Amino acid sequence: MFKIFKYYIKQFKDINKFNSWQLIDKAKFMAVTNVIIIAIAMSIPSSKLFDTVFAIFFLTSLSFFIYIVSKIMISKVFKVFFIQYYQEKKKFLMNEIDQMTKDEFKELLYHLFAQQGYHVNLTPKSGGADLLLRKGNNVIVVYTMRKSENIDASTIKEVVGATGFYKANKKWIVTNRYYRSDAIVQANTNKVKLINRDDLLLMLKDYHRPGIKKKNKLETVGKIKK
Repeated sequence: MFKIFKYYIKQFKDINKFNSWQLIDKAKFMAVTNVIIIAIAMSIPSSKLFDTVFAIFFLTSLSFFIYIVSKIMISKVFKVFFIQYYQEKKKFLMNEIDQMTKDEFKELLYHLFAQQGYHVNLTPKSGGADLLLRKGNNVIVVYTMRKSENIDASTIKEVVGATGFYKANKKWIVTNRYYRSDAIVQANTNKVKLINRDDLLLMLKDYHRPGIKKKNKLETVGKIKK
């Protein structure tokens, strides 16, 4: 009981911050408040005036406590459904990307990087790379890998020698899959940035934000300046 009152006093000192408390702290505070109200009521002789005042305070406090607890439960339920919805949406997006051709995947990335503020160019097919990004002093050569299996170290080795050809200072690989452990080691050794399936989803999520010019990113737009 002493710990309960100690908690109550500690929280009461910061009562001016009540609106900014976490819901769980509000629930604890109101629960302790109800305990104290009942304790006071039991220690004072009964009278009509006191009973009326007690009933008002207790019912008000109890109602607010029920409201806070209900809000916590609703937020938890909403969170569960939101996560489920996000997972379904994520699965849908990646299924569509997995069914793209290499050119469609490259075009999708063209628009995603352009939306991020990069000046994007397609590279000659003979060069091996797919996109050339420019922003400030950075020149980035990008290899797009729309694959049906995870990327291994041999792919990284193919990328390493291309930087000099494009006079780029950074090398990126973007895939709809993941990278095997040997590929990650090879990339770290050669300073190649790896963008995997999860990173790609984050890029798509950002593409949905209000204020961004919307395009159907899962359809071939068709008009790319070469």
